[in-house]
Amino acid sequence: MATDLTSQKAAHQFFIDRLKDDRTFTKEEVMAVTGWDKSSADTYWSKQFKGFLDSVPGGYRVRENFRPYVNWRKFRTLATQVKVVVTEYKVEKFSRIVCFEFYLPLTHEGALRISLDSLFYRDVVEPRLKRIGRAMLKANGFDEKSGESDESFYSRVLELVDDKFGGYSIYHVNGRFRATGLSTLDQALEMQNLAAGTSLTKRLPSHDSSFLALTRMKLSGLGICSTSCSSRP
Repeated sequence: MATDLTSQKAAHQFFIDRLKDDRTFTKEEVMAVTGWDKSSADTYWSKQFKGFLDSVPGGYRVRENFRPYVNWRKFRTLATQVKVVVTEYKVEKFSRIVCFEFYLPLTHEGALRISLDSLFYRDVVEPRLKRIGRAMLKANGFDEKSGESDESFYSRVLELVDDKFGGYSIYHVNGRFRATGLSTLDQALEMQNLAAGTSLTKRLPSHDSSFLALTRMKLSGLGICSTSCSSRP
């Protein structure tokens, strides 16, 4: 069955056509164009094809994830494998998210991750809330009920944390930032030398291309700009 190239090519072309026209079809139609009997068709369906076929009223439709298999060689490999593993994704939407920007060396990223990871655990968050104190939490918008016990109050705050903090992601942004007003290249180079405790004893003409290249190279180390805002000291 797996070596029947003629029938597999017929199935391949059939699925390509159904991907294009999005038409519903039956298993019997595939059997008709390939010459497979019911047993062979059932085997292909359960092992190789079910990953890219949707069962719909009236038959089946070819899923969009079949598109990579429009290439015959990929389909041929698929047709000789045991099964197609399909990952189902559930879409989640959030009306609001909170973003923080941290300007810190990359060497501190590990410590930041450890701190954020700890927010996943109740027995870590609860002691932190108690160290902050009920009065401070109330001053920052956590309303308390009349006669409410500490246990009940902190339990409600934990519920809010549980509801609001679902996870985090970290990404690095590369860019350049000025620390002072707009300067000329000469002024910027002078500031760099002053910051390093040295003075410029000799200058090449400003029109010299090698001087300009050197200046631009040195600017990358200035406080005026940074090659990566996430790695600024």
